[in-house]
Amino acid sequence: MASKISPDKTLQRYKIQAFKATMCKSVPFEELDYSIYKPSANMVAFQTTEARLPFWIKALLCRYHESAKYNVKQDLTETRWTELDDSDQPDKCEKVILEIISRKDLMITITVYISTGRIHVSGHFFKEWGSDEFENIVKMVNSGDEEMKIEHDDSFLEIIARGKSKTCAVDKQNTSTENSQTTPVNSPRDKTFTMIKQHLSNLEVDFISFKEDTNTKMKQLNETIEKKDENITLLNSEIRSLKLLNKEKDKTISDLSSKQLCMEEQIEKLITELDKNKQQLKNACKKQSNTNSAPAASTSQPATTANQANNDKSCSYNVSTANKFDTLANQEVTDSSPSQTNPEKSKNESAPKSQNPKHNHNNYKPVETIILCDSNGRYLDPTLLCPDSPTQYIRCPTLPDATNIIKNSNYTHAKCFILHCGTNDLEKVKSEEELLQLTENVVKTINKKYPLARIIVSGLLPRQDALNDKVTPFNSNLQKTLTANVQNITFVTHDNIKPYHLKDKKHLLQNRVKNFARNLKAAFFNTTPKKARRKPDREIPNRREPHRRMHLPTHQHLQTHQHPPTHQHPHPTWTNRFTSKSHFHPSTQHLPQYSPPWLFPNNQKTSSPLPAEASNHVVELVKELYKCLN
Repeated sequence: MASKISPDKTLQRYKIQAFKATMCKSVPFEELDYSIYKPSANMVAFQTTEARLPFWIKALLCRYHESAKYNVKQDLTETRWTELDDSDQPDKCEKVILEIISRKDLMITITVYISTGRIHVSGHFFKEWGSDEFENIVKMVNSGDEEMKIEHDDSFLEIIARGKSKTCAVDKQNTSTENSQTTPVNSPRDKTFTMIKQHLSNLEVDFISFKEDTNTKMKQLNETIEKKDENITLLNSEIRSLKLLNKEKDKTISDLSSKQLCMEEQIEKLITELDKNKQQLKNACKKQSNTNSAPAASTSQPATTANQANNDKSCSYNVSTANKFDTLANQEVTDSSPSQTNPEKSKNESAPKSQNPKHNHNNYKPVETIILCDSNGRYLDPTLLCPDSPTQYIRCPTLPDATNIIKNSNYTHAKCFILHCGTNDLEKVKSEEELLQLTENVVKTINKKYPLARIIVSGLLPRQDALNDKVTPFNSNLQKTLTANVQNITFVTHDNIKPYHLKDKKHLLQNRVKNFARNLKAAFFNTTPKKARRKPDREIPNRREPHRRMHLPTHQHLQTHQHPPTHQHPHPTWTNRFTSKSHFHPSTQHLPQYSPPWLFPNNQKTSSPLPAEASNHVVELVKELYKCLN
């Protein structure tokens, strides 16, 4: 910030239209209030208006800077006038500083802030200036004359010349008498202290003004930032609207392209019909020329009949033997019905039917979901895979076939494409990059022709040959490239399908197609595939209580193994009640035929109960029987 020493007597540098807002303490209008600032600040301030500010500067200039009383070299009294230029407008003044110095000591400083209209008076004699000088300067400002009248009042000048103020006298009375006796009034120590205090007060004033300026600048910066934020929000809204317009334009372009394809197809149909009509016209012309030549042949027929009559009279017959079936051919021609068509005409009529290809995808098909899948999708049900959406399933063995189908297709309501190809291409390509390029070509073809359609790409299924090692890295690379380069795409992984789910090296078992369909359906609805429900385990009977759970008869009524008829069992409860083999269950025939030792005791009475060992063995037999039944 540049500074000037000489004042501007035209007062153009000090005129301002409106003051800037400030965060400083509010001060009264051209009145002095000593209670606003602390006593240690040695400062008082007041406010003026934009119109009266130049008169205040002129009054200070006339009374102090241009006055001969305040610039006397003998009394060592002088004034210093300093102006700081405005950073935004160099021809304007930002601040005026007037310093009154006596005996090389700074007595008082008057600072005028032109941008805010505040006038600060600081220094050791600021109260004396307020009591002796303030009213005189106000009178000069109120006069408003170009040549202001100066009232000579030398009381303030005498105080400055003495270098002694009332505040100093009060401070010295409060100090101890010992310090007053030992230290003189005009000692160098007092001079340095007063100078330091004066500089501190000036620094405080400058700091306050700097703080005010920074606050105002920060406020202005906040306002500018808020305005820029508003502009940014407006730009974002405009960008969104432009994006919506772009989408609508893309949609209209796709609709127009589909209409163009329909019109081209109609033109091709009209051209084929025109060719057909031309051919029919040619056939009609030929038929008409044949009918015109028929009457000439009929006029020559009577002469030949007369000659034949003369020959009959002479009994000489002339029969040509060149074509012995000539009469038969003529008979067939004459006997043919008039409704019989011309072979060329029938050939032309049958030509359009033979030209109809096996897979004609150029026809209009109001479908929304198109499935392009290889032989692993032959058991898929499109109505269950994509319910509530018109779906078309197209058998597509290889990726080039898929590209040709998309190029030759025309779907006006296409919303989703499901692609599962590449299993057969994996056996033909030389490298993985070639297969990636083929798949990416199919996806880009779909995205270019139907930009608003969603694309679901299914990864390769595992295999049962040496190519299975290439499936997993290929799927991961394909997922990375497609998600990075193509928008509105979904990649499907088949983690629930293993190589042992195949019936050969690359085809799924029929009962495992449900896992494949589950993954595709989850991708179609943007959900996770549901896990297959496990069948509940069969209830295992309580082995400790088999009779109670299975409701089997107790061990006293169980049938035992048949023994040879010569043996007579001594125990009365173990009698062979069932002698016929029809009472045995077929699943029990494999039970071991053995005779435990406890069934043939040597010395046991018939009336004795069944031992505990026998009952335990019966329980074991029941368990064996239950296992055989299950």
